[in-house]
Amino acid sequence: MTADELLSVLKVSARFVAGKSGQIDIFRHLCFRDNLVYAYSGECGCALRLTVGLSCTVPADRFLALLGKFPSASEVRLDMQGTALRVRCGRSHATIPTGAVGRYPDFVPSDFVELGTPPNLATSVQRAAKLIDETARNQFAGVALAGSYVYSTDGLRATRIQLEASLADGAFFLPLRAAKLLVTLGQPSRLLAWDQMVGAIYEEPSGLWASSLLAHRFPQAHVDDHFLQAPAPEHVVVFPDEILETLNRLEVMSADAGSGVDVVSQQGNLHLVARSGEAGELVEELDWDAPSFKMRVNPRHFRQGLEISRRVDLSSVLRGERRSVRFLGNGVDHVMSLVAE
Repeated sequence: MTADELLSVLKVSARFVAGKSGQIDIFRHLCFRDNLVYAYSGECGCALRLTVGLSCTVPADRFLALLGKFPSASEVRLDMQGTALRVRCGRSHATIPTGAVGRYPDFVPSDFVELGTPPNLATSVQRAAKLIDETARNQFAGVALAGSYVYSTDGLRATRIQLEASLADGAFFLPLRAAKLLVTLGQPSRLLAWDQMVGAIYEEPSGLWASSLLAHRFPQAHVDDHFLQAPAPEHVVVFPDEILETLNRLEVMSADAGSGVDVVSQQGNLHLVARSGEAGELVEELDWDAPSFKMRVNPRHFRQGLEISRRVDLSSVLRGERRSVRFLGNGVDHVMSLVAE
């Protein structure tokens, strides 16, 4: 196996390895066992097919850095020399201390439940994950799979995306990192549940993704408040396309203020104002014939909502409550909280 061929598999595995701040040292290692290479961060992991005939764990960073220094087309041979992993390439060879595989979690299931695999599962999870603020400290910041929908929330926004087929067996919550890594390998061929795990099988590259947080149920009541109990849209407006470019500029000006952007509609015009103590003030004006209203938004969140759909339900704003707005896309329902004035 050449260095490039080996790295193509191991670099995927390395995305699942815990960072240097990880509390458990073993999760910063790769594990070779039963012609699979395992990587696990403590909340999610993967097991990819790799026929090397080893049974050991090795520090991921050191091993990958060494492989990356070999000529890409050169053959790499791996074997054990006592308790160390011997890596040979051409006239070079190195030994790396190893650990026992018994300490590493084996999450490949022997018995499982099939959940079904909607064709748009990977794309829907990816879209939902992008609508989560990575700085959110909300305990529910993540993605859930439930019934015919993928849900996401970060405490400030909530998204519901319709799947093309229903999933079986309840609702499963995934933290943000696990959700993003679910789509690292593309569209899974099968989605499974077993013990305290939820996982996906992939054909190419051949392997399994798994998250250990099956038991963490999604806050269904939180979702119900946003969607299932929400009144039918009463005041839907269509924002102009040019507002996206405008919001990009406003985002720069408001980045350090934390106070949001004022959006005011009056007399056939749409005014958007960002103020920053250091950068000053930016005022944008667009022609737009819509009901009069005023609201304050996070410009990045507002832009991401408008990228889903320009059709926005302003019922809460026009009733004077100014709590949230709702973006009505094709198969996507997205609710965004407003910034307090």
